[in-house]
Amino acid sequence: MTITRPGKIITKNTVIMAAGHHHIFHLIAPTLARENGWFEEEGLTDYEFFATGTDERTLFEMGLGQIQFGLDPKPTVVIDAFLKGQKVYIIGGWLNKPPFSYVGAKGIKSLEDLRGKRIGGREWGGIDTQHMKNHLRNHGIDPDKDVEVVVSGFPCRKMQQPLLDSGQIHAAAVLNSEVPAMVAEGYPLLADLPALYPQGYPQRVIVTTGEVLEKRSHLIKPFLKAMIRAFRMMNQDYEKTMEIVNAVVARGELRWDTDMDFDLWKTKYPFFEAIPADGMVTLEGLETVIREERAAGKIPPSFRMEDILRLEFVREAVKEINAAYGEGYK
Repeated sequence: MTITRPGKIITKNTVIMAAGHHHIFHLIAPTLARENGWFEEEGLTDYEFFATGTDERTLFEMGLGQIQFGLDPKPTVVIDAFLKGQKVYIIGGWLNKPPFSYVGAKGIKSLEDLRGKRIGGREWGGIDTQHMKNHLRNHGIDPDKDVEVVVSGFPCRKMQQPLLDSGQIHAAAVLNSEVPAMVAEGYPLLADLPALYPQGYPQRVIVTTGEVLEKRSHLIKPFLKAMIRAFRMMNQDYEKTMEIVNAVVARGELRWDTDMDFDLWKTKYPFFEAIPADGMVTLEGLETVIREERAAGKIPPSFRMEDILRLEFVREAVKEINAAYGEGYK
């Protein structure tokens, strides 16, 4: 049986992958796997990937059978879809720890000072905003009533400090590596995310559908093996990674984000460190996600984490990669 989507006939051996976001970072791993021929090496020859625009759109198209693998949805969105009856399952990890923390404007002394103030986030519903909302909620502040969230661009000092200094926002996320210098200059640290989540926090995961698990499970391990190799390359050979990325951008197949501090790409991009070399989602971190969402009233007590996990494929994939390449990728 085939399913038709615009411009594509999907067969039992077709792999359609999708990121929910247009950010270039979200598409680097599948780009590396394609450009290096790793999908083909692992047995996938009929595939494509693209960005849908939102996590919700990715999951919607997965429910229609038009996408087999979601590359980057937030686990909170995945769990919400699962609770509403969609057969969608976490099969791996992508971003396992927060690369940023929250600082306040000079003069802000504590979280209480944020009542009635504006908090910056990269985009509506972004993971940085989600972290700060949970942190405020844990300290008795209603993030939906007591503060205003505004779009302020990429979570880094270059983008956020001018807005903090001008009073346009009163708190913002910046990269963890930038926090010490800002604190030394008088910007208060309001949420130290690495300290709050010592076991990690899966900001993004890899998912598939019940239909793929039931009828096309032969696609899962090859897909994950190619992705794990790409994950490792991103952290082990940054120069070659960027050579490939720049070539694909020059061909017009990827585009740089407009709200980006491009200096961050001159050395290894800070978010790369959050990518798991084994392709696994951090289970302790996922338990934290569920606990916070329960506290927010978004997940019922009856939900069990194990019901949404299918990690046997990634465990097999990393064993085979390690047997072939050790801790490397080729």
